[in-house]
Amino acid sequence: MKKNKIVIANWKMNKTVSESQKFISELINDRTLKNYKNVIICPSFLSIMSIFTECLKNNIKLGAQNCFYEDIGSFTGEVSPIMLKKSGIEYVIVGHSERRIKLNETPDIINKKLFVALKNKLKVILCVGETKTEKDCGTEKSAILNQINSAVCGLKEIDLLNNLMIAYEPVWAIGNTNANVDPMYAENMCAFIKDSININFRKKINVLYGGSLNSKNAENFLKMEHIDGGLIGGASLDVKEFSEIIKISQNFYIS
Repeated sequence: MKKNKIVIANWKMNKTVSESQKFISELINDRTLKNYKNVIICPSFLSIMSIFTECLKNNIKLGAQNCFYEDIGSFTGEVSPIMLKKSGIEYVIVGHSERRIKLNETPDIINKKLFVALKNKLKVILCVGETKTEKDCGTEKSAILNQINSAVCGLKEIDLLNNLMIAYEPVWAIGNTNANVDPMYAENMCAFIKDSININFRKKINVLYGGSLNSKNAENFLKMEHIDGGLIGGASLDVKEFSEIIKISQNFYIS
């Protein structure tokens, strides 16, 4: 059976509860959409449960933008993977560059988050991506490989990787509408990531592209063989824009 390419909305620190509800209402009332297979929304923690029922009824999956690396304990302000899982949340984003850079998340922290999230049977979207300096120096592939290897370090239960997907997001392209990323460059990087996982773990995983992806350039990326979908940031905040990306994605299938 053909599987539509995956479209994930990362709303980041945007949208109040009422704004989130309005967005979902408008999205599901868009009669031009065939279905919502492989559509995942990652809102703020405050908004997740407010849109849970409507998303569930319409086959829209929900994800969290972050989690902590312990199941329970004295960790003020944190949300654990077990809380997410028992609330019916299926996905969680781990290792986004904004958290690596702005919130000083180290490879060790990302590794611990990944392990605990997978242990609790959450589906993890692991973000990796090179900086502009790394790209200019020609070390982008080694940078990506280092991020992946440190994230999965010590993961002996290989079956857990069934719940892992990777979002390739070049740091220099995130939020930069002038980045002008070559779709073939993204395709080659996604193919490299797939090959690396397959060689090291004998697993085939889905690899998405993210980095100023919008309705104008979505087709150029989503038609690529090794790009299995998109992690959408700013363009996912506008319901018409996001609907258009979903429509485009439904013209292509994961190979």
